[in-house]
Amino acid sequence: MHIRSESTTTLADLADRFDVPTATVHASQGRFMQVHGDGSTLDVTPADGEPREIPMNDEGWATLGGLLRIPDSFANRLPGPTRITLTNDLLARHAKPIAVRYADDGIKSMLDPGQIPFEPRLLVNVAQHVVGERAPVVGTVHNLTAFGFDTVTEPGARDLGDPKVGDITRAGLRFSQNLRQNLAPSVAKYSYRLVCTNGMEVMDDGLKLDARGNQSVEEVMAELEALAQRAFAEVESDIEHFYAMRDEPVANPERTLNRMARDYGISDRLRNELRDGVPAMVDEGGGTNMFDLVNYVTNFANRQNIPHGQRVALERFGGQAVTEHVERCRTCASRVN
Repeated sequence: MHIRSESTTTLADLADRFDVPTATVHASQGRFMQVHGDGSTLDVTPADGEPREIPMNDEGWATLGGLLRIPDSFANRLPGPTRITLTNDLLARHAKPIAVRYADDGIKSMLDPGQIPFEPRLLVNVAQHVVGERAPVVGTVHNLTAFGFDTVTEPGARDLGDPKVGDITRAGLRFSQNLRQNLAPSVAKYSYRLVCTNGMEVMDDGLKLDARGNQSVEEVMAELEALAQRAFAEVESDIEHFYAMRDEPVANPERTLNRMARDYGISDRLRNELRDGVPAMVDEGGGTNMFDLVNYVTNFANRQNIPHGQRVALERFGGQAVTEHVERCRTCASRVN
């Protein structure tokens, strides 16, 4: 069994971490933005106002690369002076206006002036309103391209599962955002089983946030909060369905898991790894139940150094198994409806 280390971070802690004041400066064209010759700053000359010198850091270089469509794998191999020259040349050819959002430590995003800046702190604020400031954060991702976190109820606030025998699963939410493309944030139903530190995400197309049109950031965040409230109210039902799977025997767990993983689109390599570990979890008769099979999959996502995308895929795989409830052939475990 793979056990995660216990997290002591709360939503309040996360809010403090991302409560960073930002400012925005507008350049009418890319030629009014140039990286300083030594690469230390991005110098921006707005149409009206004082020129700004914004510190350049890894996030700034990645943001510029995204704007100018310079692949990171290519840019990171260039000598410093060559990278600066290429960046400035492409900026000089960029004829569209750009809104640069920045903080004391450097660039945070570069957007079209009409785009909504979805800052990470806004997602944390929504989570605090729905789950509470003291809610534990059991998982986070924050890099140059993505931001997200998983949060669950406080101890004792909503202990679900089978508390009589100490098997507690807590209701929660998963928030995600694509930082590189500044896409609208998303929220999903999330549950966390304490005994094995397993997370599970249940996807729901009805929770999709539509941030198109002339909405303000406040309006989009209000819509996200409404979706989060709805999702949080529905997690309890998903957990009940999960525990009900203890009554669903699986006579051929390797075959069943193999077919389910293939149907879901799990890669061949990962699917084979999952299948190879099944014999260690079956009973003397060679069988198990769907509850243990799903728990095995989501626990597999807890392995050390597992890529974030792979962890999410496995946790969604487990969630899909809970909500799908498809009949499978007793011989080959394929779908029959």
